[in-house]
Amino acid sequence: VMKVGVTAQPDVPLVPEPESEGTIADIAFGVLEARGVPMTTNDIVGELQRVGKLKGGGASGRGDYGTAYRTLLRDSRFVRVGKGIFGLKAWSGKTTESSG
Repeated sequence: VMKVGVTAQPDVPLVPEPESEGTIADIAFGVLEARGVPMTTNDIVGELQRVGKLKGGGASGRGDYGTAYRTLLRDSRFVRVGKGIFGLKAWSGKTTESSG
């Protein structure tokens, strides 16, 4: 499993309010695309709750986490890059610039 450094910035909104339209997968895609790096499921769930796509209720919010996690696993646009960390499948084809 590839280790990925993920930095959470909870005070910085990742998706503007108008982008809150669409499915959970569509919004998660927009969040990841805007950030440009893999994110934890918890950070993605936080953005989905912020735009009102997930309720955020319950004692621990585990229902929202499970819903988002299953959605990300089932949608071919996403790839799991670590435990609870997702990125975009489109990123897997990108290579870094090399000399030579």
